[in-house]
Amino acid sequence: MSDKYGIMAELHNEAEHIGIDPTLSVTQSMADFYLLERLVADGSTKAKHELDALEKRLAPMFVEYLGAICLGEMRHVFAQDEDSDEAQLSCGCHCWDCHSEQSWSHDHCDSSCDPTDWSGTPAPDCEETDPNPIYHEDCCGIEPIAWSCYMDQGEIEYECGDSDPTDIEPEGGYAQNLPSALDSFLSNYTRSDRTGCWVGWVDFSRKHGTVKALNYLYKGFTDCYWQGGYGGSAWASIARVTRDYADHKISRRVFLNMVWSLQHNGGNVFNKMWRHRDCSDLQSALIRQSHDDYSFLTNFASVSARKIWRVRDYMLRNWQEHDDVWLGNQRTFTSEELAW
Repeated sequence: MSDKYGIMAELHNEAEHIGIDPTLSVTQSMADFYLLERLVADGSTKAKHELDALEKRLAPMFVEYLGAICLGEMRHVFAQDEDSDEAQLSCGCHCWDCHSEQSWSHDHCDSSCDPTDWSGTPAPDCEETDPNPIYHEDCCGIEPIAWSCYMDQGEIEYECGDSDPTDIEPEGGYAQNLPSALDSFLSNYTRSDRTGCWVGWVDFSRKHGTVKALNYLYKGFTDCYWQGGYGGSAWASIARVTRDYADHKISRRVFLNMVWSLQHNGGNVFNKMWRHRDCSDLQSALIRQSHDDYSFLTNFASVSARKIWRVRDYMLRNWQEHDDVWLGNQRTFTSEELAW
């Protein structure tokens, strides 16, 4: 694979410390996994050996990777309390500016608010901002009273001065149910120290054991309060799947089959460390794989996996029954290659 695949260059040291091969392409690994799995189903002994070796290589790396990024995400549980404090503006209006990375804004409502200059930013997943907001004189002069977001559940309006009804800060703070082991660990890191948390996973998992460490993360994502694009059910699923494999509740093959399509709040689970091209091709290949388009997967597979697949293709088509006058000289295989 080209240098457009694998771990981002600036994260090679962190990846190696966690136990990840920086040159590993997730697209190629996924293609090999599904091609070899199909070949095993067709009775290939050679593919079975290749698949076993691939699974033994990938599964431990992915456990470490997923544990590390879950721990990195957990640092946001304290940042939510900070965001909630910062969102109270000088005019007393609780606006959307500081709520999350996917923030909404009406340009800080202050005495300079001008309805002719106002432009709202759509909420996450909303198609558009209401082009005709209603204005009123309120806490700081002329203000937009509401704008509409069009979401799956229908039109929802948020009034100036209101916070998102789903983002009401819980009494006691967002992190009140955080397991003490995570509370102790995260106290050593700042919100900006994502890679520090990733690398810290190694010591955290050694101290508590991999299964218990992953269960702490699962409990943190399910029991704490989460808002915006942080934590929550998507990350809880990542932690649960990884924990269940580490605890021998699901097989290695089932674990890998699930990992390829895991998503966090901002996309495929691999996009925290892997290059954009690798993650983009992974998504495209997964869609084709869901339609059993194995020929497409061969475009990304390793040489060894493609070689076994070509033997299968050769045997199924039975080229030897056709005349070379029509088909030309066909690829021939040695007896060793055909012993698949």
